[in-house]
Amino acid sequence: ICTITTPGASRASVATPSFDVVAHPNPFAESVNISITSSASQDIVVKVYDMTGRLLEQRQVDDRENIISVGATYPAGVYLVNVTQGGELRTLRVVKK
Repeated sequence: ICTITTPGASRASVATPSFDVVAHPNPFAESVNISITSSASQDIVVKVYDMTGRLLEQRQVDDRENIISVGATYPAGVYLVNVTQGGELRTLRVVKK
């Protein structure tokens, strides 16, 4: 009989800043609001792509700006919205009717 004993892994919890992104209304007719909730203090970069991968819009906004409106001039279709802050990335798919 062979017994193997390994030391237990240390369990340290690291507090990570919260970062959440929501699009509403989706689908949208006029423009879509991107709501950003973050506890970090870094600037936020918002990029909007069409489904062919073409960059349509890019904005760098202050971390205190928590609602961004995009899409007012876009034709009907499906778009990807990438929201980045520091090393965090959230991608949303939005539909314009």
